[in-house]
Amino acid sequence: MQTMRYRRPVFWLTALLLCGIAVWSRHDEFFWDTISQASVRSTWFYAQRFATPFLPPELDSGHPPLFNWYVAGGWVVFGRTLPVSHLLMVPLLLVTAWQWQRLFDFLRKQNPGLPAWVALIPLIDTTLLAQAGLVSADLAMLACALTALNAVLRKQEGWLFAALAPLGLLSLRGLPAAAALGLFWLMQRLSANDARRPLSLRALWPWLGAAAVWALWFGAHYAHTGWWLSTPNPRWNAHRHFSGIAGLAWNAGITGWRLLDYGRLAWWLLLALLVFRKGFGRWLWAPLPRYVLCFLAVHAAAMWPVSNPITHRYFLPVLLLMPLWVGIEAWQAGGRFRKWGLPFMAALLLSGHLWVYPRGIAQGWDGTTAHWPWYGLRRQMLQLIEREGIAFSAVGTRFPNAGPFDKFDLSGRTEGLPRLDWQRHRYVFYSNVMNDFSDEELARLDSLPVRHRLEKGGICVILYENTH
Repeated sequence: MQTMRYRRPVFWLTALLLCGIAVWSRHDEFFWDTISQASVRSTWFYAQRFATPFLPPELDSGHPPLFNWYVAGGWVVFGRTLPVSHLLMVPLLLVTAWQWQRLFDFLRKQNPGLPAWVALIPLIDTTLLAQAGLVSADLAMLACALTALNAVLRKQEGWLFAALAPLGLLSLRGLPAAAALGLFWLMQRLSANDARRPLSLRALWPWLGAAAVWALWFGAHYAHTGWWLSTPNPRWNAHRHFSGIAGLAWNAGITGWRLLDYGRLAWWLLLALLVFRKGFGRWLWAPLPRYVLCFLAVHAAAMWPVSNPITHRYFLPVLLLMPLWVGIEAWQAGGRFRKWGLPFMAALLLSGHLWVYPRGIAQGWDGTTAHWPWYGLRRQMLQLIEREGIAFSAVGTRFPNAGPFDKFDLSGRTEGLPRLDWQRHRYVFYSNVMNDFSDEELARLDSLPVRHRLEKGGICVILYENTH
């Protein structure tokens, strides 16, 4: 009964928060990368009724389509609507909540008396909550990563295989994520009391079994397309090139920014104070920071050498595990760390939901709940455009707003707003959630008359008259 008293709040509060956001967001349109990675690709499988497991060349970026099969299958059973799409995320979020409780259960045995609310502080992170409101493959990857992490810690080989097999089929990033887990598993084994025993096939079967599943897919994909990583499609091939020394430095800097952004600086400040007080000891080599180190090392090796953009959601496991570990260490340190350190970390993470950078600084909008007003403002502006009899074809815009309405709202409407052509379009639909406008284009917008302007919570949506 004592175990259940602290287990129940962690699970139920996590599930209530994450699933509540998914339900609350059920009418929100597809946004940012989920437009292509979830809506468009899943729609293709839905329309084809799974006639083939492969995407057509114009949609195939190399990512395994397990998530698209899941979404399209849900549409076949329950209907192709926005509410169904968001509710399909609920099972993934429940798995995440369950695994989060199991992880805290494991850590609490090593830290008796640790209160359950320490496990709730990381859930404040704005990227986690923003993703909970999207139809995102990263939610499935997070559920798999936490399940695999628990399986390694608890030495549960069956659960490890069950988590690894789908992880590598959700995204190309699932393979580095699995490699990070493999490195962590090896380090855990080498640090255990029985570490000197030679590795056996029995111990390796989850990894070999998962690798066989991945090889089956990638082999079939190669046989069908003639490639598996370096896509011939120029839309994505540009992201697979070697970034050079300057690119390596840029990607390292972007990674650091993502890990400091939206209030995460609080972890590092609190960690620095803990090191100052406790010194460099074995506590710095606990399982959570060990896994984070493996994740970041493999991420750097896989992502820094190429020109692929690096965004906040790539680091979801780190964004949860680092504040959990720092929070546990701060609680154990007692004194001012409990009284001031933990509230400071929570407050700064909460402030991250309000961070909106000045116009001209590209922001990862799918990594923050600050984008939430976008949906309502976009609908209002589209209603104003229709009410005034302005043809949608006369209104140019940019990502994530250009294209047929159907790929955003699953309405079946093939009309939509075209990508902006300054010479052809009479109106410009702009929002600060659009990163594709250059500084020169922003200056040009400032010289145009404003037809309508809507603002809420740091998000603006403006309809300009292109009089030039």
